[in-house]
Amino acid sequence: MEMIKEIDLNFGMLKLFSGNVAAIQIQEGVDVTKDDVIKVIQSVEENIPGDYALISDRKSGYSTDVAKLYMVLSSRERLKCAAIVAYRDITVQMFDQEKKVETIVSKGKLPLQLFKSLEESVEWAMLTLEKQKK
Repeated sequence: MEMIKEIDLNFGMLKLFSGNVAAIQIQEGVDVTKDDVIKVIQSVEENIPGDYALISDRKSGYSTDVAKLYMVLSSRERLKCAAIVAYRDITVQMFDQEKKVETIVSKGKLPLQLFKSLEESVEWAMLTLEKQKK
């Protein structure tokens, strides 16, 4: 897992890894808007050629409209999978509801998984991208 670039987006840090994987870590207490999500996607797509995976590294608590989040994510053709890294019990508890919203919005097009560490999520994302190439 080699990080190749870090981008400060003012509301969070975007980390780009080899293998076309990006991870966003939002600052504590931020209210993530649709425009913020679009800014993340644009930054990823400007820096990663081809298909990619996006990881939400949830070390901090923040709020977002989950339906709007997945509407933006599911509209991206190059985004092939997404993951959530959970450090807090509430994130784990909310995952099932978030997965249901994602399935309704993207109609199951966007594989979504929950992990306990960033390393595990990056490995899964890289494997998922490789499998989809075949």
